[in-house]
Order: sequence, then C-alpha cells, then structure tokens
Amino acid sequence: MKLEYKILFLLVFALLIVGQNNSNSQEKTPDLDNAYSLMRENKIDSANSIFSDYLKLNPSATNIAMQLAYNYKQAGNTDKSLEYFRYVKLRSTDNEEKIRAEKEISYMLYTGETGSVKNNFFDLYSYDAYDSYQQNVIINVITRYNYNFAKNFYAGPYFDTYLDTKSEPGNIYNDRYVEAGLFAKYNFFYYLSLEVRGGFVREIDYKESKFNFKPILTFSDKFGDFDDLSGPSKLKSGQNLYFDIYSALLYDHKFENVFFQAKGRQISAFPLSRSLNFEIYIVEQLLLDSKRLDYNNYLEVGGGAALQFRTIYAPSIFVEGTQKNYLQQEKSSSFQFKAGLLFNFYKFL
Repeated sequence: MKLEYKILFLLVFALLIVGQNNSNSQEKTPDLDNAYSLMRENKIDSANSIFSDYLKLNPSATNIAMQLAYNYKQAGNTDKSLEYFRYVKLRSTDNEEKIRAEKEISYMLYTGETGSVKNNFFDLYSYDAYDSYQQNVIINVITRYNYNFAKNFYAGPYFDTYLDTKSEPGNIYNDRYVEAGLFAKYNFFYYLSLEVRGGFVREIDYKESKFNFKPILTFSDKFGDFDDLSGPSKLKSGQNLYFDIYSALLYDHKFENVFFQAKGRQISAFPLSRSLNFEIYIVEQLLLDSKRLDYNNYLEVGGGAALQFRTIYAPSIFVEGTQKNYLQQEKSSSFQFKAGLLFNFYKFL
C-alpha cells in the first residue's frame, strides 16, 4: 500500500505541474499568436509592441528577442536591431542561436547588411609598444574614412604610418614610412575582405617618395566566449576562453615584395568589473615575404597579459614575452618583452 500511495502522490504532483505549465502557456500563447498574425498583415509595429511586452515578462525567451531583432532589421532600425541581437548573444543558452546573433551583429556593423541604411564610419588602428630586444619604441597607425557606396563595398581616404625611435639611415630596425591615399574594400563575408590601396608614400630612411599600390586579402575572426565591446558584456564570472585569428596576404609596391602574415591567440578572459576585463593569452605569429629577407621571415611564439577596457574609446594595455625564431640562418633568434597600447576604434557617422 505504501508503494501505491507514493506512486499516486507522484502522479498527482506531476499532473499539477503540467496543469500549471499549460495554464501559463494558455495565458501567453494567444498574445504571441496575435503578434504573428499582425506580422502576416504587415503590421510590424503592433507586433513588435506585443513581442516587447512578452519579453519583459519572459526575459529568457530569446527566440522572441531574435524575432524583434529581425523585425527591426527589416524595418531599417539598426540601433534597435543591434540591441536585440546583443540581448540574444548575452542571454541565450542555445549555442546555435548565440552564434547566429553574433554573425548578424558582425554583418550589420562591418558589411552594411542593413537594408537601405548606410554605414559610413571612421576607423583607427594604433599599435604603440616598447621592444626590449631592440630597445626601441614602435608606432603603427592606420586610419580610414569608410564610405558605404553599396552593400559590402566601402571606399575613401586612408592614412598609414610606421615609425620607431631608433632606426636611422644605415642602421634600420624597421622600415619607416608615411603614406596617404585612397582605398576600396569589399567584404565577401564578415570575416573575409579584399582591400586595395593606392597613394603616395615617403620612405623616411631611404629619403624616397613614390606612388604605392597595395592589394590586401584579409581573414579575421573570433571563436568562443569573447567580448565584442558593442553592448553588455556576455562574459560569465570566472574564466572565459576564446580564439582570435588574423591572417593577411598582400603585395606592397613600395617594397616590391609579397607578404604573408598569420597570427593566432588563445585567450582566457576574466571580467574584473563592468568596465574592465583581464586577459592572459598564448600568441603565435608567422611572417613570410617573397624576397626572403632575414628580418621579414620568422616564427614568434610567447604569452602575455592585457587589461581590456569595455569600450572602443580606450586602448588595451598589454605586456608579453616572445621568442622570435628567424627562418633564415643568417639571423639568430631573440627573446623580447613588449609592453604598450593597442587601440581599435570605429565611429559610425
């Protein structure tokens, strides 16, 4: 009898739970049915209002947030669409849903995938570091005004410079130059692009001025639990792992040389606060050129740490130690510490 009572109790308890869930479902389903019906009638604003109210009561319903994101994207409201894609990216427990949201964010920010909305933007890359082996401060700055002529296609003026504090004619550590001109860039995908630059360059140590032509095929992507700094951080407390991959194949006419670069980082990120992340990483970098110059052909491996402010308006502060093994026997390997600032900034206009 005791076993029968236990079974009866479990059955009654299960029926109560199912009944409660069904009751909740019946309260919510008609609203969603009405919203989808309004969408079929092309009354998107009314449907969005219902979806938004439902999401406030059910913050874990990331499929509804995804629907809102696509609705606003179709209507050309980029800001609201990005807001809801970021909501999904932050809160979803479905890995495929999170990946889809991440891809949509990348498309919208970098490839103009926003219907009739133009995404003209200004971008700035700055790398400033001290190299202990060279006892040298190295500065690289690249900036562009990106005018969105058509879907996935940008063009505009650019400025590029590479400087250091130790090179001089007859004792060159790095090729120093100042360059400016026009560029055109086409994004095949959010992670793969072809850029062509044409401009005038001043080679500082060789004291030469010439026209430069530079086509660049670039691959860049991130995988895992990374923070794109474009909305609320999705990093959980504790350790978050991700991979950062970059590679480029280019011809630089000023050097009459073909270059290939590949760089990978395996990163553990730890959120310290709402505005600051701490990262430790392993880094590998390969550089090759067609002229087989000793200083342009090496494999560099090491590790480092960085403080990443959660805003595009502040640089990342890093320190790393690497072993650089040159692929030409004429040059011996070196170990160096590097410390500096890495700044990736963009501003939509």
